[in-house]
Amino acid sequence: MQLPKSNATEKKPLADLRDVIEKARVRCGIPGMSVAVLYKGELIFAEGFGKRNEQESFTAETLSLIGSVSKAFTATSIGELVTEGKVDWDKTP
Repeated sequence: MQLPKSNATEKKPLADLRDVIEKARVRCGIPGMSVAVLYKGELIFAEGFGKRNEQESFTAETLSLIGSVSKAFTATSIGELVTEGKVDWDKTP
């Protein structure tokens, strides 16, 4: 999904997002990544930045290995459920 290019006379939300992401990617030494932004359940931005490898660009559809980060995602998700009162740290099996 591509956002329209920003127009100098009209400031749109996320108009500078591509530049901010690309500068941060380069500054942090990240070879490639994809970014998605959801707003109220709707995908409003999805784009790849940098390279996947020597030949291929990173796209919004490029799959990445996330290693052990999935444990943090799971713990965060459960924490959100606890905050919403849907589960309890001590009582929910």
